[in-house]
Amino acid sequence: MFSKFFYTLKDKGLEVSLSEWLTLQEALQQGLCHSSLTEFYYLARMILVKSETEFDKFDMAFDVKFSTYAVPMITGEIKRFLRDDGMIKVSRSLKESGAKMQKAREKLQA
Repeated sequence: MFSKFFYTLKDKGLEVSLSEWLTLQEALQQGLCHSSLTEFYYLARMILVKSETEFDKFDMAFDVKFSTYAVPMITGEIKRFLRDDGMIKVSRSLKESGAKMQKAREKLQA
């Protein structure tokens, strides 16, 4: 998902090193953008852009690629939050088993 963004940045003429890219990935793993699009934008720009003269290149790449995966990413983050940070922890396998049992119950009742 993020690899497309990396290559779009390069296509727009922004020199992004692997070290800078890995720094961004580490910052995301530490939750520094708190699932906020605005915070992600500023975090990525702060890490990846070396000069104010390159802000336009970053903005063009961000607009092109981020819009293509923003909705799935945000949806995934919301689902992860509800799954992992909810009041009760229920494993994914248990949820899948529950869904299978519900389908079986519906078949038997039909």
